[in-house]
Amino acid sequence: MEKKKDPIRKPIQKRSIEKKKKIIDTTFKLIEEKGYYSVSTPEIAKVAGVSTGIIYSYFEDKHDILIAGVKDYMEQLFSTILDIPDDTKITPKELPERFDKIMKKFINSHKHLKQAHSKIMELVYSDPKVDEIYKELEMKLSDKIVSLLLKNGFNRTNINERVHVSIGLVNSLLYENTYHKHEKLNYTRMFDYTTELILTLFKA
Repeated sequence: MEKKKDPIRKPIQKRSIEKKKKIIDTTFKLIEEKGYYSVSTPEIAKVAGVSTGIIYSYFEDKHDILIAGVKDYMEQLFSTILDIPDDTKITPKELPERFDKIMKKFINSHKHLKQAHSKIMELVYSDPKVDEIYKELEMKLSDKIVSLLLKNGFNRTNINERVHVSIGLVNSLLYENTYHKHEKLNYTRMFDYTTELILTLFKA
């Protein structure tokens, strides 16, 4: 008779929470260095300084660790916007300055997580579950922005579409700024043009 697998447990104590986080961080570090398909669970356990049994008490398998890490990474990347209090007051006059600060923080956090992001984007196109999580969190980001704008009296006509177009423009700028770096392009001006285009979308 096949032995029934112990249920996955959710850590409660600080030490257990830290151990689970270390497993996720170690997995991502190895994925950044070698790629997802070249990393094994025993290798993760060895580098993290835990047993494979500990890993399987927190995760179903390596893919389960990846999914937890993708969620953690995306929430960290989007925290610049997701952490804005829901009752934040934003007037049309204040929007350019606020947007400028948010954009710069977003670009800096993206650069900090550059290597992890490139590996995740590879998996977005090859792993349906990673793609699903990416789209869910992207919509969570979009919904947050829409909510903030509507609560502050901005024009609601096609607001979801305008916000999503804006996110696409920001993503394009992030990729150019972080990965491409064409020598003939002035990225300060590109930042300014992107900002101007997005702000135009939200004029009354």
